[in-house]
Amino acid sequence: MATICFPTENGVGTLYGSSAQVPRERSLTALLAAVSCPRLQVTSGFDVTAISASNGVELLTSSLDLALINGYLLSFDSTVQLTGLSNNTHYVYAQLTKSSNLVTTWSLVSNTTGTIPTDAVPLARVVVAGGTVSAIQNAKKNPGSCYDGDYTGDGSGTSRVIFLGFNPKVMINANSGDTSFWITSTTNQGTILIQTAGSTIGSSTITIVALGFTVGTLNTNGVDYHYKVFL
Repeated sequence: MATICFPTENGVGTLYGSSAQVPRERSLTALLAAVSCPRLQVTSGFDVTAISASNGVELLTSSLDLALINGYLLSFDSTVQLTGLSNNTHYVYAQLTKSSNLVTTWSLVSNTTGTIPTDAVPLARVVVAGGTVSAIQNAKKNPGSCYDGDYTGDGSGTSRVIFLGFNPKVMINANSGDTSFWITSTTNQGTILIQTAGSTIGSSTITIVALGFTVGTLNTNGVDYHYKVFL
């Protein structure tokens, strides 16, 4: 067994035949979903890595692998792979597999749009070039309703994407070790005012993209940046 998901018709078992499988599964998932925020998240582990010299990715097992999809807890006990990715930017997900409205397991899937498929949790943003995986950004772990993160500027330009694994609504982006701060517009993207002691000293543009955001000109090589995002 490679992929593990609980509760399912296989894990819950039967009571007086099979008549109680559906309500027992759904009551457990409803309970788990009610106490989790967000309902789609990687709690720990589930790190996507490249399959060496190939156009595929894989999940290597650890003792901490746990993800959540609408009340279903996901794990795995052996390597899970997704191969045959084209030269493009791909978004990788763990997606539930169903049979007769009961969940039986899960698998790795991908698309190039960043639109989350039904019953799936985002795991990573993967760039494939020349037939091999050249860049991977994994989803942020256990984001809750607010997430603080950091990145180091690489000078690569204004199109650099910070992948989160969820679609942020509001961001406060601050330069680590500086008194400057940046606050987004309320429309989820727009011009960011750079201020010190209340005086505007410049501006940049941050744009919400699929499951993350671009950093605009806040990407000076070697400079550390801090951001705060809200679901």
